[in-house]
Amino acid sequence: MDGKTLTGKRIKIFESIHYGTGKFNDLKKTLSIEGNELSYHLKILKNAGLIEKSGENYVLTTHGKYLHPYIPLIVDDKKPVIIITGVALIKDGKIYLVKKPREPDKGKLIILGGRAEYNMSIDESAIKLAEEDTGLKIIDLKLRCINEYIKKDSEGNIKNHWIVYFYTAKPVGKPNSDVVVIPLSKAKKMELFGDNNYFLEKMLDNKTVKITKTII
Repeated sequence: MDGKTLTGKRIKIFESIHYGTGKFNDLKKTLSIEGNELSYHLKILKNAGLIEKSGENYVLTTHGKYLHPYIPLIVDDKKPVIIITGVALIKDGKIYLVKKPREPDKGKLIILGGRAEYNMSIDESAIKLAEEDTGLKIIDLKLRCINEYIKKDSEGNIKNHWIVYFYTAKPVGKPNSDVVVIPLSKAKKMELFGDNNYFLEKMLDNKTVKITKTII
């Protein structure tokens, strides 16, 4: 689903169904909309997996219920603060990195992780994403730092805003072929993605969790 699916009258229809107006004729009356036009919009919402028919009523699907709290972000085209996990996987003085698969800075080396999963804890998400990135089993996960990372454009406007949970962990097994394994000392001197260098240089040995902020 994108901003084109939930736009204009479809937003009002979606919201009306969410608040309990589910019958076709009730939607027509409440929204002052012609039947043909209402049928058109309902079909789009249904095909997008946002609504379904339950008896005589239209109701939100599980996916629709999940997305409903984010409607203001979709409608206003606002970017939310994103929760990210980052795992510095280290063994025998070497660190396991991957190339960033998408923009911003696609192709730059980055420690393991990504957006936290919706249906699991941050720790569980960190392990899952790191294991998916490498094909390894992840053990001895330790949270070292929580960093608020803000990236601005040339005019000073916030372009990206992340909260990053940084961990260290140990690998078990042989990594996938696309994993880059290099000495930790070398990685610290390279230009990694975002605030990865700051974490590797300053936060690896924390005994208690640090809360920091990086603005660039």
